[in-house]
Amino acid sequence: MAVQDLTSRTFTLPYESHLIELTALWKENVLCDIKLTVDDGHFWAHKIMLASAAPYFKTMYKGQFEDKNSSEVNLYGFTAKGLGTILNSIYTRNLELSSDNVFAVLALAHYLQVSYIVSCCGTFLETNVMKPHNCIKIWKRAKLYEMSDTVRVAEQYILRNFYEVSKCDSFKELSQQEIVYFTSSDELECMKEMDVFDAVLSWVNHYADRQAMVPSLLQNVRFGRDCVSQQELIDAWKNPLLVSNVECHKLLQQAMEFKILPKTQQIEQAQPWNEPRGERCMIAFGKIGLQIMDREPPSSITGVSMNDRMPIVDVGQLLPQSSSLVNYRGYGCILQLGNCVYITGGMYSNMGQARSSSLVSIYNFDTETTEPLSPMLSARRAHVSFWTKTNHIIVAAGLGDSGALDSVEQYDISRNMWSHGSPLPRAVFNAASCTLNGTGFITGGTKADLGDGTSNEAYQYDPENGQWQQKACMNVARFKHFMCSSGGMIYVLGGNPPDYAIQPPGGPPLPGIRHAAIEQYNPAVNQWTILPDIPPLPHRLSVVQDSDKELYVLGKDPDDQADLGCSMWAFNTSTHACGKIRALHLTVNNAQIAVVKMPLQKFQQIRSRGCYWP
Repeated sequence: MAVQDLTSRTFTLPYESHLIELTALWKENVLCDIKLTVDDGHFWAHKIMLASAAPYFKTMYKGQFEDKNSSEVNLYGFTAKGLGTILNSIYTRNLELSSDNVFAVLALAHYLQVSYIVSCCGTFLETNVMKPHNCIKIWKRAKLYEMSDTVRVAEQYILRNFYEVSKCDSFKELSQQEIVYFTSSDELECMKEMDVFDAVLSWVNHYADRQAMVPSLLQNVRFGRDCVSQQELIDAWKNPLLVSNVECHKLLQQAMEFKILPKTQQIEQAQPWNEPRGERCMIAFGKIGLQIMDREPPSSITGVSMNDRMPIVDVGQLLPQSSSLVNYRGYGCILQLGNCVYITGGMYSNMGQARSSSLVSIYNFDTETTEPLSPMLSARRAHVSFWTKTNHIIVAAGLGDSGALDSVEQYDISRNMWSHGSPLPRAVFNAASCTLNGTGFITGGTKADLGDGTSNEAYQYDPENGQWQQKACMNVARFKHFMCSSGGMIYVLGGNPPDYAIQPPGGPPLPGIRHAAIEQYNPAVNQWTILPDIPPLPHRLSVVQDSDKELYVLGKDPDDQADLGCSMWAFNTSTHACGKIRALHLTVNNAQIAVVKMPLQKFQQIRSRGCYWP
């Protein structure tokens, strides 16, 4: 019986040679079976090449369309410049883009669903073409063709070159909604805020029917704080467009009062026209050691965003050495209102003994200055403070020189005066507090000497009658924790458990134990709930609420036994997403942190001081 020979071998043939031959046939118009007609010309091509390169043609030839077997396709609304470039790229695999043809190519590539050509056009526009005179056109086209990356790049270019862009004709053709979008952005970079004012009026003057829009548009000009001088406000008042406009005069009047009356300045900080533009910056009050910063990009966490340009700065680096805040009083409270922080109480050393302080001061980030205020009626540290809807500051509990306190004081901002309030039901210190709907809440804390009892109790303060009401207890007793309100709910995280071990004097360091559990309080049903699936949070933590929804947690990594630095976590109160963002080569030891907006010039100064990360 004969043996069958099954030996086989596969040879790879040179595909490029076939493509070269097909390209030659196309250029000589040989065997072309489809005519493509545009507004200013026509081209012949091979159906098989078009179907292999463009989903539009693939769908046409595989489907049941009437023109499936037609020898001509009309592409009206497009030009020979765009079609010729696309056909050449299909046959030769070389896409030649220039400022002269890129928009024509982009329009037709998007229509034909050739995604890789659309992507190439986006890259070219982002890196080779973007200028003040065409960035708005690029931005609009990118939005039209759903090119999200190019939209983002174009927006950043417009905002960072706003003054030059506002002088171009394309700026004056923006819609009212588009003008509002750019002028309301905190990321708009302009050396003078009056340049934004001039740009708005220039846009208004371009068409006569826009004058009625002036009052709403001026709401986006930042007249408050250090953005605009008093003389510039006076000059704006005299502008012909504003002279007879009552609404505009009202806005300018508010801005003028804001500058003249310092107490009004503090109370009115929430007005849209008052917030400065610029970069956000974390300011740490307390012990923070800044070293070489980690440049590792942040990991992606669903539901959590992070601006990796945000620096962390020790407040002592912003002030002269003579300032009282350089040696910040530990265990005090900071309470942020806009770009100002009120600092109450704290601890200082007297003849080697720890003493509580009654001092109060306000730190202004805009001017980088401190101002002493009337002292509290009682010296205290490790206390809590919060705002009320009556624009009063409430400080409560804490440690005095004689022990734990139950006393409460309220501060009238407009009168710079303290007065006694109704005491808490029990004396505690190292508790946490926040404001929800104008009322204050306090949770947890230590009832007496450390280790003698950790509280899980919660109390609500009603500013209308000045009384406290006990609420449902937390599921976990804790002290030195963090508390905030968001979306009508209250959140607590971190803190020491009741059996927290204290490092003995002169003894070996003991690991700090912190609660991983995050609890949510629903005031509508008076109930606490432990949020599930939250990864272990750091200990010796510092927490800052950057927005209504996002918290950033800084502290020692639970897995870091060497104590080399700290890490940053993010928690989103809307999605409950929580995760580690990055490791930081710095140390934070229960520092209190505020997030502020710094004008571009001041932000650049901070960068020059070596505080900038990553």
